[in-house]
Parts: sequence; structure tokens; C-alpha cells
Amino acid sequence: MITIEKVTRLAMKHELTHESIMLLFLLSRNPARNKKGKETDRKLANEYFNKLGDYVDFKLLVDYGYVSGYDSLFAGDISEVEVSADVQIWFWTPVKNFAKELWDLYPRKLKVGDNEFNAKNLSLAKFSSRYNAIGLSPEQHTLVMNTVKWAVDNNALKVGMIKFLELEHWQDLWDEMLESDGSKSKRKSNITIL
Repeated sequence: MITIEKVTRLAMKHELTHESIMLLFLLSRNPARNKKGKETDRKLANEYFNKLGDYVDFKLLVDYGYVSGYDSLFAGDISEVEVSADVQIWFWTPVKNFAKELWDLYPRKLKVGDNEFNAKNLSLAKFSSRYNAIGLSPEQHTLVMNTVKWAVDNNALKVGMIKFLELEHWQDLWDEMLESDGSKSKRKSNITIL
């Protein structure tokens, strides 16, 4: 999370103005934001630069290699400017986003009987915070992902994503998947024995 203390420390450490640090923050990409949110962030960065930005400070950011893609600057538009990977890390920790992996894999809609429903009823940001609150280990995350892949292939998903995790429905499906795989291997071994 970005705080005034963090902004001040970054400004002092890298000898940049607070305005430059704020601009870099606005240009950085929050990994939990969806496309619409990222577009809003870019518009805000552009508006901030046009009202409070200083071309000399911006040129310094370019010279230090903190930003690139500044061709449109002369038109007063910095919405296409990208921050360097180092700057991105200043504001957003490069943690593997397990919640996003699951979000991307989980089907948007599910059909149970004749009823179809939305399986993703939260934004990615809200889902991420709930996913993180569950506290799955990386090993458990791998089990969850394998279970979802199997369940999608076998049309076994019957609940929304939140219930799937918070009610530990994935563990029941994991057991079902193991039983299914076990019966297949038993059938194969039975065929081989006969």
C-alpha cells in the first residue's frame, strides 16, 4: 500500500520530487485492477500531469530510465507512457497473483440442470482480498487449480467461485477426482490382467 511515508522515502532515496513520485505511481500498473480501472488510472495520470506536472521533472524521469514511450508527450498526453520494471516494484510487490490465476481459469457462467448462473459474482480485486484471507499455501493453490481444471473438463463445477473456495468445495472435488482417476487406473489394470 502506498503511504505518504513511502512516497517521501522514495522521493528522498531517488532524489525526485513528490510530484514525480505521484506521477510514477499513477503510471504504474496495479495488478488487481481490471481493464476499465487501468484506463481510469491512465486518465487520472494524464490529468495530474497536465495540471501539476513539470516537463523538466518528466524529462528527468526519462533520463533516469524510469519511464518510456513518451512520444505523445508533446501533445500533452502521457497515457501511453510505461514505467520501468524497477519502478513498478516500488509500488506493487511482484508476488505471483494466485487469485488472478484462479479467476482466469474459473468459468464465468455455470449451468446446473436447466439453470445458468454467474459463477464470478465479485470483482477481481474483491475476490483477491477474499482469496488472500483464506490463506492457501502455494501447494494448496496448485491442488485447487488442478481440481478446477479437472472439474471443468468433467462438468463437475456446480457452485460459484467464492463457495468453491470458502466452503472448501474444492476438497470434495479433489477427492472425487482422485477416486475417478483411481477407478480408471483400476480398470486399466483389470484389462491388463484379463
